[in-house]
Amino acid sequence: MSGPTTFCEGESVTFAVENSNDFATYYWTGAGSTEPNLTVNERGTYFVTVTTSAGCVYNSDPINVVVNPLPERPVITRSGDVLTANSAAAGGFEWFKSKVDGDGISSDPTLTVNEPGTYFVRITDANGCSSVSDGFDVILTSVDEDVVAGAAIVVFPNPTNGQFTIKGDVNVTGDVKIELVNMFGETVMNMSEIANGGTFSSSIDMGTLASGVYNVVVSTENHRWTVRVVRQ
Repeated sequence: MSGPTTFCEGESVTFAVENSNDFATYYWTGAGSTEPNLTVNERGTYFVTVTTSAGCVYNSDPINVVVNPLPERPVITRSGDVLTANSAAAGGFEWFKSKVDGDGISSDPTLTVNEPGTYFVRITDANGCSSVSDGFDVILTSVDEDVVAGAAIVVFPNPTNGQFTIKGDVNVTGDVKIELVNMFGETVMNMSEIANGGTFSSSIDMGTLASGVYNVVVSTENHRWTVRVVRQ
């Protein structure tokens, strides 16, 4: 036997007859197979009847296979910069960004996001069975949307009279793009800076831009942060 006899939907177990060369025929009750090996992915009771070349018949002990259903897929909701995994069946959580692969980024029921992207959550129930949510896109295009900021980027003073400083630890080296986006989703100012892998800082003069609410979008090759700023 290869694998446990209790498993989750989508998995399987394989039974094999020992010394199969000693027998002429095989019949698996519960599956109807006549092969010496049987792979099972459905609940049921299985046993094999073998016949030797001399006509002797032997039955194996029955084996009960239990297949547990997968939990209902979780649904992600968002409030501000917090994503919540909604699931009545979850006993464990694991969050992923971009793809469900490798180690997750959090094992809490909620996730505070600090950059845009596509997020997934995998939940595990009491039987050890898992389901993965649909991807949840965190996209910022205007100041009417929830802001994703996090601890990486801060803006001060805020509110501002038109001059402010962007500061943070972006942990990258190379080109940094800074955009100001107005309440209509229009980019009204573009700037470029260089990050040296440590603390990043840039002073901004909004010039003659009107009073109101803007998004400050800071982008590198692989990251993007957005912070809301108010011009008085």
